[in-house]
Amino acid sequence: MNPDEARWIETLQSHGLRPTYVRRLVLALMDGEIDHPTTEGIIQALRQKGYSVSAATLYQNLNKLVSTGLLNRIIDAEGLNRFDAN
Repeated sequence: MNPDEARWIETLQSHGLRPTYVRRLVLALMDGEIDHPTTEGIIQALRQKGYSVSAATLYQNLNKLVSTGLLNRIIDAEGLNRFDAN
Protein backbone atom coordinates (compact mmCIF):
# COMPACT_ATOMS: atom_id res chain seq x y z
CA MET A 1 0.00 0.00 0.00
CA ASN A 2 1.42 3.37 -0.95
CA PRO A 3 1.37 6.35 1.44
CA ASP A 4 -1.37 8.16 -0.49
CA GLU A 5 -3.66 5.14 -0.35
CA ALA A 6 -3.07 4.83 3.40
CA ARG A 7 -3.94 8.52 3.76
CA TRP A 8 -7.25 8.07 1.89
CA ILE A 9 -8.15 5.03 3.97
CA GLU A 10 -7.48 6.96 7.17
CA THR A 11 -9.41 10.00 5.92
CA LEU A 12 -12.45 7.95 4.97
CA GLN A 13 -12.45 6.01 8.22
CA SER A 14 -12.09 9.19 10.28
CA HIS A 15 -15.27 10.45 8.59
CA GLY A 16 -17.15 7.24 9.38
CA LEU A 17 -16.99 5.81 5.86
CA ARG A 18 -15.75 2.48 4.67
CA PRO A 19 -12.66 3.01 2.51
CA THR A 20 -14.11 1.42 -0.61
CA TYR A 21 -12.17 1.21 -3.84
CA VAL A 22 -14.35 3.80 -5.59
CA ARG A 23 -14.17 6.30 -2.72
CA ARG A 24 -10.38 6.01 -2.65
CA LEU A 25 -10.24 6.50 -6.43
CA VAL A 26 -12.43 9.61 -6.26
CA LEU A 27 -10.43 11.19 -3.44
CA ALA A 28 -7.15 10.45 -5.20
CA LEU A 29 -8.49 11.96 -8.42
CA MET A 30 -9.83 15.06 -6.69
CA ASP A 31 -6.61 15.63 -4.72
CA GLY A 32 -5.02 18.71 -6.18
CA GLU A 33 -7.73 19.32 -8.80
CA ILE A 34 -7.82 22.97 -9.75
CA ASP A 35 -11.10 22.84 -11.63
CA HIS A 36 -14.47 21.60 -10.45
CA PRO A 37 -15.32 18.50 -12.49
CA THR A 38 -18.84 17.31 -13.16
CA THR A 39 -19.85 13.73 -12.49
CA GLU A 40 -19.34 12.96 -16.17
CA GLY A 41 -15.91 14.61 -16.03
CA ILE A 42 -14.96 12.41 -13.08
CA ILE A 43 -16.12 9.29 -14.91
CA GLN A 44 -14.10 10.26 -17.99
CA ALA A 45 -10.99 11.04 -15.93
CA LEU A 46 -11.21 7.68 -14.17
CA ARG A 47 -11.68 5.86 -17.48
CA GLN A 48 -8.66 7.66 -18.95
CA LYS A 49 -6.64 6.29 -16.03
CA GLY A 50 -7.94 2.78 -16.76
CA TYR A 51 -10.62 2.51 -14.05
CA SER A 52 -14.17 1.48 -14.82
CA VAL A 53 -16.85 2.87 -12.53
CA SER A 54 -20.56 2.89 -13.28
CA ALA A 55 -22.41 6.19 -13.17
CA ALA A 56 -24.79 4.90 -10.48
CA THR A 57 -21.93 3.81 -8.23
CA LEU A 58 -20.15 7.11 -8.72
CA TYR A 59 -23.29 9.15 -7.95
CA GLN A 60 -23.86 7.19 -4.73
CA ASN A 61 -20.27 7.65 -3.63
CA LEU A 62 -20.15 11.35 -4.51
CA ASN A 63 -23.30 11.89 -2.42
CA LYS A 64 -21.69 10.09 0.54
CA LEU A 65 -18.47 12.08 0.20
CA VAL A 66 -20.47 15.33 0.08
CA SER A 67 -22.65 14.39 3.05
CA THR A 68 -19.58 13.77 5.20
CA GLY A 69 -17.84 16.96 4.11
CA LEU A 70 -15.00 15.33 2.18
CA LEU A 71 -16.21 16.94 -1.04
CA ASN A 72 -18.19 20.08 -1.74
CA ARG A 73 -20.96 20.19 -4.32
CA ILE A 74 -21.21 23.34 -6.39
CA ILE A 75 -24.09 23.95 -8.80
CA ASP A 76 -22.89 25.98 -11.75
CA ALA A 77 -24.81 28.52 -13.86
CA GLU A 78 -25.99 25.72 -16.16
CA GLY A 79 -27.36 23.72 -13.23
CA LEU A 80 -24.61 21.07 -13.38
CA ASN A 81 -23.25 19.52 -10.20
CA ARG A 82 -19.54 20.15 -9.85
CA PHE A 83 -17.30 18.84 -7.10
CA ASP A 84 -14.43 20.30 -5.13
CA ALA A 85 -12.16 18.73 -2.53
CA ASN A 86 -10.60 21.92 -1.22
